[in-house]
Amino acid sequence: MERILSRITGSKKLFSLEYRIFNATLFAGIVLTLVSGISNFCVGLPQYTYLFPLANSIVFIGLYFFSLSKNRISEKRLFIISRISFAYILFIFFPLNWFLNGGSSGGFQYFFIFFLIILITTMPGKKGAFIVLYFLTIITILLIEYYFPEYIFNYSTRADRYIDLVTSYILLYLAVFVVINIFLKMYQEANARLKQQKEEIQITGNKLELANKKLEEINKTKDKFFSIIAHDLKSPFNSMLGFSNLLNDSFDEFSKSEQKEYIGIIHKNIQNTYKLLENLLVWSRTQKGSITYSPDKENLSLLSSEIIQVTKLSAENKSIELKNEIDSGIYINADKNMVSTILRNLINNAIKFTPKNGEIVIKAQKSKDDFVKVSIQDNGIGISTEIKSQLFDISKNTSTKGTENETGTGLGLLICKEFVEKHGGKIWIDSKIDVGSTFNFTIPEHK
Repeated sequence: MERILSRITGSKKLFSLEYRIFNATLFAGIVLTLVSGISNFCVGLPQYTYLFPLANSIVFIGLYFFSLSKNRISEKRLFIISRISFAYILFIFFPLNWFLNGGSSGGFQYFFIFFLIILITTMPGKKGAFIVLYFLTIITILLIEYYFPEYIFNYSTRADRYIDLVTSYILLYLAVFVVINIFLKMYQEANARLKQQKEEIQITGNKLELANKKLEEINKTKDKFFSIIAHDLKSPFNSMLGFSNLLNDSFDEFSKSEQKEYIGIIHKNIQNTYKLLENLLVWSRTQKGSITYSPDKENLSLLSSEIIQVTKLSAENKSIELKNEIDSGIYINADKNMVSTILRNLINNAIKFTPKNGEIVIKAQKSKDDFVKVSIQDNGIGISTEIKSQLFDISKNTSTKGTENETGTGLGLLICKEFVEKHGGKIWIDSKIDVGSTFNFTIPEHK
């Protein structure tokens, strides 16, 4: 059906909607005049009743094929040819057909009224003058018929008039049916295109929204870097420079205990700065996607013991006991470097917020969803509900000093979150002020 419609009205890729309806109207004119001429000839009507429609069909054929010429398609041509066609039908074809087919008592002229309405509807440009001419022509021929009925060619028999009426009404019904279907088909096509455009706009909108969110994350990352460089990285260097200058200028003036105290402060600042730089390096690599993710079978208890050895000195300086209570039979399917980084950051964080003589316990238990829940529990100062909700938000500054004024940036927790989520797990906090905090995360179990 679509192929036939495309052949009659022209390709929808080449012709506009109005142009295609106009072509369909001209094609209907060809069919109508041919049927009219043939039917008049078959019922034995006078010679003029079939020669005139056949002559008009030749005119319609010429206009139709001229309109479909692919090498001349333009809206300007439609503008010109529609006016030529309308003028011909309205001032020559329609009046003569009226008088040759029994005037208002005939049937075909009513079909041509419908034919003319479709034609003027598809006509591009201003139509006011043509609508006026349309009504003036109809009124004129009705007045001529009323005052000069002798100019109307009457039907020779009642049967001829009956055949003409039946034929014209059948054609009118078919024409209305075809035109409505053409309009419906074109409406459906236009609606489908509109729906597709809407979906494309929605997809584009979603992409823009995602791009905007990504841009916001990039800006947050940039702001976080600037904050670290401008403040958190600058502060320990200022402290180290201050105490080192003091020792350099007046070393002999200080007692051994004072010298040891100042050197200890410098050493502590160096340790903190090293941890910060280490986290900055890891985080920058995660943002660039240059860290490879290589999960493998790992013994969680062994990994925890290795990290406890690395962080042992910081814990001993505050007389904090680190306990590894992870069962040696628990294995995880994870990237060793990432899990080590997670454990190191969470244990260092616990040491920071646990007072002297405190205790940090590392535990793990299997869950029903093929994950292992790991917990780092301390009996430190705890975290308020407000800060707890902001700990993993890069745009928030949640840096707080530890129990011995240790500094931090919150960057380690952001790295932990990214690495845990890389494994498909979750990270969360349970905490009470002055009671302690427990950082929990899940990691896939190795079966």
